[in-house]
Amino acid sequence: MQQPLQPLFQKGDKVLYVCHDEQGNTQSEVCTIESIILGDHNVFYELAEISKVVMEKELISYEESEELQEEEVEESISFVQNYTYDDLVYVDGYEQEVYIVKGVIIEIYRYKNEEWTEVSYELEKDGMCIYAYDEDLTLVSDAVDMKRTEDSYFRKATSSKKTIQSRTDSLLDDYNDYMTLYNLFGDKEYRELAEAVLEALKHLQS
Repeated sequence: MQQPLQPLFQKGDKVLYVCHDEQGNTQSEVCTIESIILGDHNVFYELAEISKVVMEKELISYEESEELQEEEVEESISFVQNYTYDDLVYVDGYEQEVYIVKGVIIEIYRYKNEEWTEVSYELEKDGMCIYAYDEDLTLVSDAVDMKRTEDSYFRKATSSKKTIQSRTDSLLDDYNDYMTLYNLFGDKEYRELAEAVLEALKHLQS
């Protein structure tokens, strides 16, 4: 029998929400847990400040984030990344197929008198993975525009309390976008996210 899911965070906890923007840069925002939704396989949280439902793996405890900020960064790696997670792309040689970017691979080469980096991408379609470089790809649709992800919410978020109506609108947008992605790719994680958003809406309206 499957053990019941145990939330890592509780309502009212402060957490650090970590994501990537369209350039692949890491962004973060301190948020407060508004509600907890238990899915079949994952725990989801509604974040009060940005009216968004996210998975537990996207959050870091506020105390832990402060410790991470105190650690010294050994060095920064410079590279150009033209695509990011969940972007939809065409691939040279597979022009009729649409792939989704599932991972970014950064390879560092260091020699005595020179060093450089190479960026490639792990792409997926119908459970099949291929790898390609920037010059092989053409952007179909930026995932930020498609599902109102993290970067758009950072631009919209304010410190003031959002009204119930605006929170409802944001959650409905999330639901529609996650279901669109689920119907396109059949990834059960998108369906679970959509179901979690519905649970958040129920809490909001109760």
